[in-house]
Amino acid sequence: MRHAAWGMVAMVLMLCGCKDAFDYVFNRPINTAAIRRLTPQRAKWLAKEFKGARLILDGLATLDADTAKALAEFKGEWLTLAGLATLDADTAKALTEFKGCLFLNGLTTLDADTAATLRANPAIQFPGR
Repeated sequence: MRHAAWGMVAMVLMLCGCKDAFDYVFNRPINTAAIRRLTPQRAKWLAKEFKGARLILDGLATLDADTAKALAEFKGEWLTLAGLATLDADTAKALTEFKGCLFLNGLTTLDADTAATLRANPAIQFPGR
């Protein structure tokens, strides 16, 4: 029965656009970069259930503060959100709670206060740091 449950998890991930979802069952990286939209509820689930060390969500072009707060709970080493071009102050503050390395290499627009918020966490990488 346990294998059937993991198979269902893999099936759900495949339906969300993760081509390599069956690798999730074996704790290997999956193609999470294919995820284009993420609700706070799904982000919370992903942060809790994803067993890889590196969560790559470069397919996200937008992120709200509630979803960022949920993603910040991810216990892995890296969180990559290179598809984001801009962040508002509340979303940036939520992301600073992430305990690993956060990569925001796609940011092109960032006001001074938001940049200062991100700089408060030395593990956050973004252009202009």
